Amino acid sequence: MNDTENAALSALASLDAAALRAVVLGWARLATGRGVQSLTTAAALDDLYAGPSGDHGATRAGLEHLAGSPPGERPSGRRVGHVLRRRVRGRAVAGFDGGDVALVAEGRTNGATRWRVLPVPSLPG
Repeated sequence: MNDTENAALSALASLDAAALRAVVLGWARLATGRGVQSLTTAAALDDLYAGPSGDHGATRAGLEHLAGSPPGERPSGRRVGHVLRRRVRGRAVAGFDGGDVALVAEGRTNGATRWRVLPVPSLPG
């Protein structure tokens, strides 16, 4: 691999890491805003795309990037669920207070997985 290819891969990895962190921390803010500990994908998408991006711009952009959606276009709930299971679940990111946090599946509501952000030392199993 040449220097240009290495630089491109490094830039993509940095973008993926930033998107991952934006999604995990944004999920925590969404849940807090609803006064709950966990959210389904549908609930999170409804909150994120209810109006202008406002305070949720980074979270929306992160989800769109990880889901492969064009910027500003709401990804499908099915696609986001797949991304959460495959690319986000259990991956630690730096939290608000400096401790690591991760998004984990926490039960189901009407057949839909509820997702919760937890400190890494508190992760189940």
